[in-house]
Amino acid sequence: MIVEEVERIDARIRELLDRTRDPVEAPSACSVNELLERAVLLVAGDTSRGKAVRFVSDLAATEALPPLALRRRALEGAFVNLLLNALDAVADEGEIRVATAVRNGADNVVEIRVSDDGRGIEPERLARIFDPFETGRAGGVGLGLGIARRAVEAERGALRIESALGRGTVATIVLPRHPTSTPEPARLT
Repeated sequence: MIVEEVERIDARIRELLDRTRDPVEAPSACSVNELLERAVLLVAGDTSRGKAVRFVSDLAATEALPPLALRRRALEGAFVNLLLNALDAVADEGEIRVATAVRNGADNVVEIRVSDDGRGIEPERLARIFDPFETGRAGGVGLGLGIARRAVEAERGALRIESALGRGTVATIVLPRHPTSTPEPARLT
């Protein structure tokens, strides 16, 4: 059983690394909603954890969220990582929410949120959450969030993690909403 779990974790790490290793992946027009929905299907289909987790989606209307020029594989890998972390954080039963929204105005960004009602993250760990090898999971390696942040920053976006013990965690990604031009970096507000 231990060998099987190590093999499963190793496969997940390899998958995440493969998604971010392709430095020549050219940005292509894609729907953030479709990438997020695909990531949810991948993670929700992972029944090896034996949990009764409900996935809830609140996605912006397609008309409000035009396709963006993104590195599809790397960003989908970031979404998968955030969802796997959320899945690990919830108890045997819980809820994971995914949402997208468009913030118009001065910042003009797309916001993606992955939240859970899990155990939350201790403040001292939260301060080091993106550090290599920082993990709160048994058998975790502690590279996934750093890789996810790098993938988001490659899109000139930003990733923030907020958490409260006993109440859950919210991961927020903001991406500039400039479908075809070289955008200014997005800012978290």
